[in-house]
Amino acid sequence: MLAVTQVTGWGTTFYIPAILGRDIGADLGLSVETVFAGVTVMLITSGIVSPWLGRWMDRNGAAPVLVAGSILTAAALGLLAVATGLWGYVAAWMAIGLATACSLALPSFTALAQVAGDRARQAMIVLMLLTGGSSSIAWPATAWLESAIGWRQTCLVFAAIHLLVCLPLHLFVLPRRRAHAEGGPPRPVSPPNIAPEKRRLALLMMLPAFACSGFVSWGLSLHLVDMLASIGMTPAFALALGSSVGVLQVSARIGEFAFGRYVTPGVSAAGASVLMVAAFLLLAWPPITTAQAIAFVVIYAFGSGLLGVTRATLPLWAFGSANYGTIAGRIAPVQNIAFAAAPLVFAAVTEAFGIRAGLLMSLAIATLAAVFMTVLAVVVVRSPAPRA
Repeated sequence: MLAVTQVTGWGTTFYIPAILGRDIGADLGLSVETVFAGVTVMLITSGIVSPWLGRWMDRNGAAPVLVAGSILTAAALGLLAVATGLWGYVAAWMAIGLATACSLALPSFTALAQVAGDRARQAMIVLMLLTGGSSSIAWPATAWLESAIGWRQTCLVFAAIHLLVCLPLHLFVLPRRRAHAEGGPPRPVSPPNIAPEKRRLALLMMLPAFACSGFVSWGLSLHLVDMLASIGMTPAFALALGSSVGVLQVSARIGEFAFGRYVTPGVSAAGASVLMVAAFLLLAWPPITTAQAIAFVVIYAFGSGLLGVTRATLPLWAFGSANYGTIAGRIAPVQNIAFAAAPLVFAAVTEAFGIRAGLLMSLAIATLAAVFMTVLAVVVVRSPAPRA
């Protein structure tokens, strides 16, 4: 159920500019860069409201938030459909940011933490597997609708889908949090693994670890094909390599689902971060061969695919399900700002100083992520929570 609503949610919000961007820009008199900046507005707005939203969900459950998210997303897409200029466009994306904070990653993972018990980690991995192909569904469907009825009507169709499909699923199918003692707080279904006195330190490690790992994976993802062409690959080969990343990321998540029970999320996160460092080391010194480029794409895709999973499961492993929404909500602003800034910073650095400077910057930030992830894993392991 959540897979259906998450694929719909990502496909009808985050991926809109990829297909509708040029038509929106031509109609509203906006540059393509300004149109894509709508996603930046969405991520920042979502990050701003996430800390409060996470605390609210820990007290009251995630299901009502997902219901509200479906309604808000429909309204926000309707606002986008009637936008007539820059400020109307920006206002629509601010509304989409508020709506997606209530309907996408944070509330869906919090809902799983609250209802899936000790299987929450596996449930999160399955959800990421099923939603990993959102663009593969959204892009052709959006392109077909746009060619048939135009971008404004496409947004209205998307709004109707949220009301007619996502809202009933969230309202009538999504399980509520597990029962708890009468008059008492919700019973945690997945206990924390770190001692109370070390939780602040763990959170302080988690914030830069998530920001740095997300910066590298998001910063390069939009520029990967151009980067491969810049280091000597033919345009056709660069496109083929870049297109393989999604499949490889899903393969990494399948491996995490199949074998993740044998290692902790901390080990997976540290290992994935080291993979990212190894990938960028392959491209650190020219000349770069075709074999190096292929190895880079494979290692980078596996590392970024695993990191996407661990950014969802690490808070659950370290802090438990009772506080999952609060912790994930605190992480969201820093993480979303890194996500939003990453493509712009990578483009600016490579434009000013060349592709090698961008790769060295990515190597440095990936190394920081690996250090913070490793320290985090060590802190949790060496400071276990007391067991009843």
